[in-house]
Amino acid sequence: MRIPRNITQSFDLTEAVQITQSIDLSETAQRLASFIRAVSQSLSITERITAVASVITNISSTLAIDLTDNIVTLLTNVRLATNAMDFTEISQRIISFSRNIQSSFSFEEISIRIATVLRSITDSFSIAEALQRLITYPRMITQSLDLDGITSRLSLFQRITSLQFLVTALASPSFKTVSATFTVPTASVVQGEFVEFDINVKNTGNVDLNASTGVEIYNSTGSLVKTVNSTNTSLIQGQSKTIITFTNSINLSADNYRAEGRVLFDGRATINMTKFFNVSSAANVLIGNYTNTSISFAVDTPTLIIANTSSTTTSNISIVLNSSQEGGIGVAEFSSVVNQTISGQSKLKFIHITASPNITNNLRWYWLNISYTDAEIASAGVTESGLKIWFYNTTTSSWQQESSTGVETSTNYVWANVSHFSLFGIYSTSSAPSGPAPSGGAGGGGGTISALPTVKVEFVGWSVLREISAGQSAVEGIVVKNKEGTKLTDVHVEVSGVPAEWVSVVPKSLNLEAHETKGFNLIITVPKNTEPGDYKMLVTLKNSQVEDSNFMIVRVKNYPVTYDKPIVTRTVQLDYELNKSKIILDVDNPVKYHQLVQVQEEIPKKLATSAADVEFNPYPDEILRDDPLVQWNLKDLKVNDTRELQYVTKGILSEFTTYIYLPLKELKIIETKIPTGLKIAEIKISPLYSGKSSVGRLVIENTGEAPKKLEFTMQLPSGWKMDPQKIEAVIQPHERKEFKFSIMVPEDALPGDYIGTSVVNWGEDVFISESVLSIAPIAGATVIIIIGAIAIVVLAAYLIKSRRQERPLAAKFRKIASGIRGSG
Repeated sequence: MRIPRNITQSFDLTEAVQITQSIDLSETAQRLASFIRAVSQSLSITERITAVASVITNISSTLAIDLTDNIVTLLTNVRLATNAMDFTEISQRIISFSRNIQSSFSFEEISIRIATVLRSITDSFSIAEALQRLITYPRMITQSLDLDGITSRLSLFQRITSLQFLVTALASPSFKTVSATFTVPTASVVQGEFVEFDINVKNTGNVDLNASTGVEIYNSTGSLVKTVNSTNTSLIQGQSKTIITFTNSINLSADNYRAEGRVLFDGRATINMTKFFNVSSAANVLIGNYTNTSISFAVDTPTLIIANTSSTTTSNISIVLNSSQEGGIGVAEFSSVVNQTISGQSKLKFIHITASPNITNNLRWYWLNISYTDAEIASAGVTESGLKIWFYNTTTSSWQQESSTGVETSTNYVWANVSHFSLFGIYSTSSAPSGPAPSGGAGGGGGTISALPTVKVEFVGWSVLREISAGQSAVEGIVVKNKEGTKLTDVHVEVSGVPAEWVSVVPKSLNLEAHETKGFNLIITVPKNTEPGDYKMLVTLKNSQVEDSNFMIVRVKNYPVTYDKPIVTRTVQLDYELNKSKIILDVDNPVKYHQLVQVQEEIPKKLATSAADVEFNPYPDEILRDDPLVQWNLKDLKVNDTRELQYVTKGILSEFTTYIYLPLKELKIIETKIPTGLKIAEIKISPLYSGKSSVGRLVIENTGEAPKKLEFTMQLPSGWKMDPQKIEAVIQPHERKEFKFSIMVPEDALPGDYIGTSVVNWGEDVFISESVLSIAPIAGATVIIIIGAIAIVVLAAYLIKSRRQERPLAAKFRKIASGIRGSG
């Protein structure tokens, strides 16, 4: 049993699972015997001796190779090949292999051939010469080796040849095997939330295969309560994929659960893994629920989900994502929930909408309507015309009314346009005492709004961002198209999300012929004292056949009366007919004359990677970088003068954040004929959180030859504060200085992105730049820190374990290699 002994000297046989699953050992033995016969029959003794000498020479020439690397690689191959065998089977096959070798030729034949070889050797030279060679060769071999070196090399050669035999025998046949890991990203959920299961599968075999995953969920008593399966996925050699599945925990009672993850491939379940998670009680009174875990969403395409949670409630949810996804949606109806009281409001019902993480993370917006009946209105004692949709803000632990919500009393449903999944409540003011409920009690129920009207129009041209200074007006043109082959009449244009007095629609309704494209205008007037910030305006097209919506961010800029610099406003227009994005920079100079104003724009690489790919109007005066960073020089900017700078890029991004939060790189107002050397090395602000103060850092360098007076301020969103309000200093020639300041964010500031403007007065010159200020939820940041810490601990444990497992074997090989190098 030398082969098993040699194997166990180099690796642990407990790792082996099905070494020779697909090898015919009988055939291997027959081929080996045939090879031996062919060699002995076809070569003369001189050729054989020459061949042996050649082999010895080759072995000698390879002594300088790093044998440790060779053996590690060899053992890796052996482990890959033996990834699927059990020990009993290998033992049986080795025995069978030995028997096949013995039965393929007789011992008599072996002895005859050995005798023939010996005779041939002695016949080829005299006894004296044979003795001389017998003495000379051992001396030549042992002259440069001590006994330890010979022993080490013989042992090493023995191991290599035995292992190499196994690898050679096993490498050619195909085998299927996988490795896998199993995680439950969120191990503690509240009833109604989705539980996610992630199984990473890697094809470690040498052929392509199909794999799928499954999860069995057991409660604390060991009873199987749910099975979650995935679809098949194909894996090429060496490929790794993470298969994600979900389950809604609405029907799981509060308990600790064991999840058994398994990987199926080649018709067999071969890997089983265990994880644990916990479900806590929502303390809500459940009426009914709807769950669908395999919904396919196409990018920018409304997908309608009709969720019947009771005989009187249907929730219609038309969801738009910014990328194509497949995931789950869960809807649950409750008669009561914790913390349900709102001052001055009475409840009607509660709907909790949840989604799998990939849907939540890629949500653009959705249109929600929830039905009700006249009987429910009478029973709850609420005013029907005042029905609104509210959501429970888990950050502030309070109820907030949706900004875009209303009621259709003729068809008995409450609607809202929202961009988050939440616990929603339908509330209204209490009604005057009323008589008994109307007979029959029929209302919306799920009859009149079982589905939203079919979307037959699409927005093909509009602005996703429009910046307007407070007290100013702008005209926004929107282009829509009738996708159907029939005429659409009396399509009304409705605007919500901003005060009604801000917007006038011209015309207020449209008639669209089949496949006709037509436009309408929004006249947007922002009152003078409007708080600066982003306002999400929703534009809806609606009639009995049509209901489709789109949004626009109206960003209000409000400068103090003492501000005398040019004002730059940005508009981002999308043209789906031409598949182009247009960015317009309007430079308005309302107060004083400026000799030279330089406007720099850094175009995101998502829009264009080279200035040559951009259509400019007018063309920039300077291409500062081709990646691209460009600059326009606006000379002789008079009072009330306006300049328009625009550029067009090919394609439209599926995710609009890049368009909405694209800051102005730099605006330079040059008052001197030869501006002298300001270098803004850094303006950086640490992470921002609601109700907290963050540190900012300004690094300035004077590259000129004269001292310069510096003044630095920041224009921040309403309610934000900078401390100190202004930084003032004199910067000497070639001096570099660092200044620190703090930014205080109000407690009521919602997480999200905001635009801040930095103003640097440098002597008589002014430099203005914008930056994105992002407020992150503290809870989210804490989770990221915890996850990062866990990842570091797990990685450290893995590395320590790997080193411990490697150390004994690696030490052996290093000792062998060191002995060989030392003796050589």
